[in-house]
Amino acid sequence: MAAVATTLPFSTATAPALASGARLGSWDASGPTGATGDSGPTGPVGPTGPTGTTGTTGATGTTGATGTTGTTGTTGATGTTGTTGPTSPEIPTRRHRRPISDSPVRSGQTVPGSVAEILDTGLAVPPQDAPLAVKVLIWSANRLIGLPYRYGGGHRSFSANAYDCSGSVSYALHAAGLLAYPMDSTALMSWGRKGPGAWITVYTNRGHAWLTVAGIRLDTSPVNDPVGLPGPRWRPGLEGERHFKVRHA
Repeated sequence: MAAVATTLPFSTATAPALASGARLGSWDASGPTGATGDSGPTGPVGPTGPTGTTGTTGATGTTGATGTTGTTGTTGATGTTGTTGPTSPEIPTRRHRRPISDSPVRSGQTVPGSVAEILDTGLAVPPQDAPLAVKVLIWSANRLIGLPYRYGGGHRSFSANAYDCSGSVSYALHAAGLLAYPMDSTALMSWGRKGPGAWITVYTNRGHAWLTVAGIRLDTSPVNDPVGLPGPRWRPGLEGERHFKVRHA
């Protein structure tokens, strides 16, 4: 095949000589980068696929059988109740702000024999051999001990917060069921029957009154009393006084 001669666009003979390291003409430079084209629109989102069906829940296992309840232990035997102690007497005080009760005290401590005992507290304890009315009189009259003396006290009512001599006697006799209403010392001169009683005796005149019961005396006068305190109190017995009427129920 015959060789084809290639004709260059310019002749090396006619090209100017290039200095060492010199670049070629503008044809050798790269052209500017073309502008980036706009992005195309985003395609629509495809439809969501259907949710898969939920699997069925497995069957619940059967509950185990409940264990049997243990037997209840037997209750221990109840101990016997202790005996009830005697009723504590009221402690005497110098005064009461409120009137004492006029209802009888029907139970309390006793001492053996037929003579009452005066305690260090000033209260009295009736004897076991005395009738119930005598015991009730002493238990109830213990409320008077320590109250102040007041002229006329205990006459408007059996219930008061201070008493005179005949008011104290009236309170005690009323508790024993022997007097329906308060009496002064003059009125007591005609109360009951003449002479001393087996258990209860009232000594009275127009100016003073007291009583003895089971060998001790309820009186507002400190005569023959070593303690000598004022007001209605239990004191040692005092009998055979002249100028007094002696009465009993």
